[in-house]
Amino acid sequence: MNQQDDRLDLSALDPARDTARWESMVHSVVARATESRRRRITVARQMLAWAGPALAAAAAIALVSWIGALSSTSPNVDSARSVTEPAFVLSTWAANDARPEPAQILEVLGESHGAD
Repeated sequence: MNQQDDRLDLSALDPARDTARWESMVHSVVARATESRRRRITVARQMLAWAGPALAAAAAIALVSWIGALSSTSPNVDSARSVTEPAFVLSTWAANDARPEPAQILEVLGESHGAD
């Protein structure tokens, strides 16, 4: 086989072969580039574009949490017991920067071991 026989004819892939079609493609690309340059996306325009979906997502989250809050039971059902629970007493001391006596701490923590 000779080297001339191994060559492929790729002339059918040449886009400039059909001059009218080629010119049309070039003009189309230039027109799209010019149009996109005229309407540049600014930060404000992008924020406005995102405002609708963000508002819808925030409304959905608010609705789900509102429904969840209405359907759950009130945490203050047994408020007398919760005030005396060790976790409540210790967190109250911590929030108020209290310095209880060691006997008070042992009394609060000791109640939790024998209560249940």
